[in-house]
Amino acid sequence: MATRQIATEIVLGGEKEFNSAMTAINSNLKTLRTDMAATSVEFDGNADSIDALTAKQKILAETAAQNDAKVDALRQRYEHLKATLGEDAAATDKAKQALNQAIVAQHKAAKAAKENADALEAAQKAAREEAAAQEAANKSASAYTPVTQKAAGAAKTFGSSLKAFGSKVKDSATEVKAAAHHVPVLGEALDVVGA
Repeated sequence: MATRQIATEIVLGGEKEFNSAMTAINSNLKTLRTDMAATSVEFDGNADSIDALTAKQKILAETAAQNDAKVDALRQRYEHLKATLGEDAAATDKAKQALNQAIVAQHKAAKAAKENADALEAAQKAAREEAAAQEAANKSASAYTPVTQKAAGAAKTFGSSLKAFGSKVKDSATEVKAAAHHVPVLGEALDVVGA
């Protein structure tokens, strides 16, 4: 949305053009408020994401630009009325009130844009740090891959050795069982021999 330029020269018939331009800029500001509401709903639950903050920043920057244009126009109008009608004229007072209200809105818009820009910068920094940490974790995992492959190979070899050992223990147990049958006979033979 382009920033509207408001004609500020007050001449015969110029008041109507000025009011028409002011109505247009106020309409732009209202549209930007509804755009912000729609953006807030779109990113509900994820309002601090980079995408949400970027969308909000665009709207806030446009709002600030519209408010700047409005303040400039109202300031020129106030200065013109003050010079032509005097500082105490009712029209001059009304113009000053409108200018003051616009300045307050301008400051609020600038503050909101800065706060959002700061939040966006912090979110982008956090995303960069997260990406760097992920990259470091990936490098560490890659460095340990050969070590884990060696460990897996050693575990497999150990498992095979353990299985072979178990088989030998089983064979020995079978032989001990068979030999156990001969122990009583051997004991009797030793008794006969007189040992």
